[in-house]
Amino acid sequence: MAQVLDVHTPQLFENGAGIFDPETGIVPDVADTSPPVDFVDLSRQIKAHDLFEAGMYFETGKERSISLSGTPITAMSVDERAGFTAELQPTFQHVTANWTFSSTAIDITCDGVTKQTSCAFVLNSLGIDPKDAAAIGDSDGDLPILEYVGHAFAPANATPNVRAVATLIASDHTARGTAQILETILNTLQDSKHAHKS
Repeated sequence: MAQVLDVHTPQLFENGAGIFDPETGIVPDVADTSPPVDFVDLSRQIKAHDLFEAGMYFETGKERSISLSGTPITAMSVDERAGFTAELQPTFQHVTANWTFSSTAIDITCDGVTKQTSCAFVLNSLGIDPKDAAAIGDSDGDLPILEYVGHAFAPANATPNVRAVATLIASDHTARGTAQILETILNTLQDSKHAHKS
């Protein structure tokens, strides 16, 4: 998404397990985001479990989180995805982790690592008060960050829980919805700037 929109500010990735600063090319050291050995082994255990259906796969390139995706998951309704996630969790209680889901995946991060924790790290390093920050999200995994900042926005495909906390919901879905929200924010800022000049 950040590449599509050509964003040049610090970006959260892997569901908050990492931060990338495109201006410096540096990935800041966020405390406690290195996955423990048992967490790294979790993906092998999930794949070996009988709940792991044909057509499911782990998204590649992720080092600090697990995203379980594929047609069986994307074809599920929100309630079915929530049920499947809840069904998986008790089987792997020996690993303390955060389990969330989106419209495309079931996401697992180390205990204490969420999009909110990484957002707090970025805002603190930039000296920005959370009430002055905004976030855009569409899945329940985005709730911690949406409830943390002062302005919560969502595209049209957001889950009911996200829609309940969003102050603005775009009429378009996914990337187009995000672009619509950003355009609204920029127009509001521009109008506010002109009003102060008058």
